[in-house]
Amino acid sequence: MPLTRRGRGSGRRWRSGAVNRVLGFVGITGPNWLYDQNGIFSSILGMMGVHNAPAWATHQFLGISAWGWLSGPSLGMCVLIVLAVWTTSGTFTLFFLAALQNISEEAEEASEIDGATSWQRFRHVTLPMLRPIVLLVATLGFIGTWQVFDQSYLTGPHNPTMVTPAFLAYQVSFSDYAFGEGAAIAFMLFAFIVMLTLLQRKFVKEDLTK
Repeated sequence: MPLTRRGRGSGRRWRSGAVNRVLGFVGITGPNWLYDQNGIFSSILGMMGVHNAPAWATHQFLGISAWGWLSGPSLGMCVLIVLAVWTTSGTFTLFFLAALQNISEEAEEASEIDGATSWQRFRHVTLPMLRPIVLLVATLGFIGTWQVFDQSYLTGPHNPTMVTPAFLAYQVSFSDYAFGEGAAIAFMLFAFIVMLTLLQRKFVKEDLTK
């Protein structure tokens, strides 16, 4: 959990973390990375002097103003996204590497003989042959975002921007002791994952039969 402390003799508040310490050496007060709930785009606009939402951005949609939708993910959510991408990109890269190795050299050579450029070979030969693995990676990645638990629990267990469906099921069950609601959330997550898996299998099967 991020903490703050005051520097000796200066009364200046420092937020913990190596990045904020480095920024502090050049006179910049770093943000509270995990608990800053302001949208990243609205924070950038705030640095440019835009602090208030325009009149057209006050309309509500699903209980959130247009300015809230356009402000982007919070800084804490961006930290969680980067962490999730960093922990899963290696596995997905291996999937793509295995799929690229299965593409026949004859197809690449035939397209090169026909006069196709590098971009045309990628667009019309390589990418269509990678479509099954692209669907697989997209499905696994989307399912993984709904199952994120450990990153959310470790980085921000009391931060509302860090709540994922898997963490919400745990929180409702073991923090609020509403085991029925927690089980219902977990069952809905399971049903959603099964639906995505069936859709992915259907599309991959259609590609293999073409």
